Amino acid sequence: MFLFFFKSHEEAKRFRFKVIPNWDDIVDLCAKDRATGLRAENFCHEKNIRPSKSGEKEGMISSMKEVAESLKEFVEVTKKKMENKKKMEIKEAQEVVHEVVSELDNIPNFNGALRHRAIDWLTENPIKFAIIKALPLDEKEDYILSFMP
Repeated sequence: MFLFFFKSHEEAKRFRFKVIPNWDDIVDLCAKDRATGLRAENFCHEKNIRPSKSGEKEGMISSMKEVAESLKEFVEVTKKKMENKKKMEIKEAQEVVHEVVSELDNIPNFNGALRHRAIDWLTENPIKFAIIKALPLDEKEDYILSFMP
C-alpha cells in the first residue's frame, strides 16, 4: 500500500523513514497501534461490534447543543463588533462634519443654501477639504465657488 503511494507521490518518499519525535506519547493519547495483549482489538473484532443507537442519539443531541451554543456566542460577538464599528464610523463622520462647518465659519458672508451645498460637497471630497484648509482665508470662497458643482 505505502509502496504504491510513494511511487505515485514522489515528494512523499523523504518521509518514509522519518522518525517522529514523541511517537510513543502520541500513540498513548490517540491510538493503540502496538496492542498485543488479551484485550487488544483488531479488525476482525470490529466487524462484530455495533454501536448502540441510544448512545448515538444522546451524543448527537449534546453535540448539536454545543454547536448551537458556540454559534450563538459567535453571532453575539460579531454583532457587538459590528455595532462598535458602526459607532466609530458615525463618530468619525461627525468629527469631519464638525471640522468642515468650523472651517466654513471662518469665511465671511458665506451663508444659506450655498453654505449647505458646500458642507455636502466638502464632506464627500476630503481632498478638496484639505485644499480649502491650506488656502489663505481670502481665496477659500473663490475656490469653493469655482469647483463646487
